[in-house]
Amino acid sequence: MAFSIILERKGVLGSVFPDRANDSEKLSTDYNGLLKYTLKQVAETAIQAKDNPFRQKYLSMTALRGMAPHRAKLTISRDMLATMWAVWKKGEHYNPEITKQIKIDVAA
Repeated sequence: MAFSIILERKGVLGSVFPDRANDSEKLSTDYNGLLKYTLKQVAETAIQAKDNPFRQKYLSMTALRGMAPHRAKLTISRDMLATMWAVWKKGEHYNPEITKQIKIDVAA
């Protein structure tokens, strides 16, 4: 099951699907606002910090791909949440070198 769907079902992020009861096209506001705000602030701090994979990804999304900065920040927030979830579930320490190792393995 996809990570975002698990969080949606648990009510962490709210649903990204339209409300089927009244068939509106608005996104659900049933999510944890404090968690969303906190993650966005953490992403903002990571983007401003130097030499980390989240900043590099943000810069590549905005500068190279032309993505809007606010959408790139939300994407970084989701990536950071997924990373935190995986680290917590596995009981490991965060290792930013893993992404570099994965890229090298794929290229080889």
